[in-house]
Amino acid sequence: MKAQEELTLELIYIIRIFAMLINAGINIRKSLAIIADKPQSPYTDAMKSISEKVDSNQTLSTAMQAHPDLFPPVLVIMVRAGEVGGLLDETMRYVADLLEEGWKFAQLSGSHEHFNSLFMHRQHEKPETWDAMPEEQRLFLSMMFFRSFGWLLSSGVPILQAMEVSGEMLPRAQQAAWMEMREGIREGGRLSLVAFQPAFAQTMAAIGEETGSLDRMMLMLADTYHHLLEVLLWKGLRRS
Repeated sequence: MKAQEELTLELIYIIRIFAMLINAGINIRKSLAIIADKPQSPYTDAMKSISEKVDSNQTLSTAMQAHPDLFPPVLVIMVRAGEVGGLLDETMRYVADLLEEGWKFAQLSGSHEHFNSLFMHRQHEKPETWDAMPEEQRLFLSMMFFRSFGWLLSSGVPILQAMEVSGEMLPRAQQAAWMEMREGIREGGRLSLVAFQPAFAQTMAAIGEETGSLDRMMLMLADTYHHLLEVLLWKGLRRS
């Protein structure tokens, strides 16, 4: 577990530094070279390889995809969304924030299982459905799902692409339902959060659609789940 935690913190560090360099106007290739120069990191060789591939005109997301043990699929998809939307620096900052938030909650709860299934190595299989999950894992998932969806929409990412990326946060059954909804929207339908979200979330989505503030409503839902999760975890700590 210690090695896993160290890898998580290293990934957060790399993404945070990369976002800072890109935001400062340093191009991707030079930023990769600077990060690859960090000694004694499991990411050093991977960053050198990625830098070479970007030099050969591969996209950053494609180059990262060749190292699935270090860069989880959700991260690669979000980097691709940032590349398409021209928001790579903002995307990297957001991913670092998301990783930190998830890691802190995992530390607080004492359970890293679901955090690992979302953000770490491929050997952590996604759960089939969240129906059998403990309440804290469902709250954690909902927080991450709404945070990702709302942020992508607010950053100007088209709704179909935002749904594809945010759907990666969900267990297989809920992801399939979300992707089916996505196909309906492609054909002109309206967004619905389907049966796996409660009535208050459905209401917020409907308000967001009617008022053109869907991104803001989704981020508000993420904040709500954040606070609900905090309360639940602190209750558990007080009982222990």
